[in-house]
Amino acid sequence: MDIYARISSHQQGAMPLPSDVQLSDDVVQLLNDLLAPSPVKRLGCRGAGAEEIKTYKWFSGFSWGECASGEMTAPHAELCAQLLATAEQTGAKGCLPEAAGSYTGDETWYDGYGSFTGLK
Repeated sequence: MDIYARISSHQQGAMPLPSDVQLSDDVVQLLNDLLAPSPVKRLGCRGAGAEEIKTYKWFSGFSWGECASGEMTAPHAELCAQLLATAEQTGAKGCLPEAAGSYTGDETWYDGYGSFTGLK
């Protein structure tokens, strides 16, 4: 089944999500609203465009102005800097976050989405 067919067959609340990751109700609702098959029900397509997305509850507290101007500090920049400094000072292994691609949790939610060019 191609990506278009998966999106067009999406049903509100039926999206398979990773079972080992706790997602807030706000982010689940955001994902469902972004994936609504009907453009008249899809977030960002209901008349207000990008402003509708920017004012969505999940983005409350996010500074769109800082983002647009390039002045935004990454949310976890300070933590990353501390972890890197600790690793450099102690030579400790395992104190840094997992490397990209090393996820070992439940991947069944991802079945069939191997790439944008074809099924896994």
